[in-house]
Amino acid sequence: MLNNEFSQEFVDIKTGEYFTNEQLRECFLAEETLKKSKQRDAFRRKQQKHWTNLEVKEMLGGDFIQQQYINTVSVCLSDSGKFDSAFAFRMAYLTTYMDFNNILVFDASSKKITRFIEERDLIEVMGLASKQLRQFKKTCFDTGILEYEVIEGAKAIKVNKLIACKGKLPAYYKRNSIRVSVPYLQDIYSRAENREHKQLGYLIGLLPYINYEYSLLCLNPEQEYKNYLQPLTIQDICKILKYDITKASRLFDELRKTTLNGHCVFCVAGIGKKDAFFLNPKVFYKGVTPSGLKWLEELFESAEAWEDSRKLRIKNKKPIESLKQICKDAKILK
Repeated sequence: MLNNEFSQEFVDIKTGEYFTNEQLRECFLAEETLKKSKQRDAFRRKQQKHWTNLEVKEMLGGDFIQQQYINTVSVCLSDSGKFDSAFAFRMAYLTTYMDFNNILVFDASSKKITRFIEERDLIEVMGLASKQLRQFKKTCFDTGILEYEVIEGAKAIKVNKLIACKGKLPAYYKRNSIRVSVPYLQDIYSRAENREHKQLGYLIGLLPYINYEYSLLCLNPEQEYKNYLQPLTIQDICKILKYDITKASRLFDELRKTTLNGHCVFCVAGIGKKDAFFLNPKVFYKGVTPSGLKWLEELFESAEAWEDSRKLRIKNKKPIESLKQICKDAKILK
């Protein structure tokens, strides 16, 4: 830009446009204002992300892993496409013992050095019968889910990062991973009988169908707008899990048995003849924006409040008012 020192004008040599001193000053101030505005917006986004991460961590019980559910489900499928749900649940549980290097340890949440889980320790960790444990270990090592790694003279066990990780996500995890609560999944496993692992594993098979925003099980999990979601029906779920569709009500009951602190992990919202199914975000959470988290928190907080209110009514033996009692103050028409 050239300066005309007599007229106090400036010329843009590219466009030939003239600018006065005052005009340049206004342009400069506008650019500075825009720059500062962008910086403030970026700072707010960073702060929002920070607080959202803290909220998510608190909701998940303080500690979680990231499960790459496409690889997890794939390794549990037979050649015919049948899903080995019991194996899937046991594998998901075992990965909750990972540290940030994917090594299985006894206290993964501790910042102190903790003892590695060696092969001989798996019977204690898994709580399976000898035959079940042998088959489980064989499948894990044969498929590459687990591998040995010698650390400080100890034969430690490492989880393949294609299955799960802790901390920073690898690039190939994007949009195909879900946060899994460490304490809550361990709690569910500890309360379950071995014969119940098959039913619990159905939840793992449904992870690819969880919507990124709302934890709703649907055919279009990447859809961002609630009005365009296509919720799964119980018949759809039967087809996905290769469950006898004529026994859909039985599957529904099995899925509803799983609880966390008295609340269902597999949840249903019904309007008329339309049902929508959710997975409790305290155990499995895929959300990426604060709005989705807020919506879910409000939904489950309300559900908990309703349940507490119902229990209190039963405890106090408060009867339901009859229609006659409700209408006792009605005006007589004639």
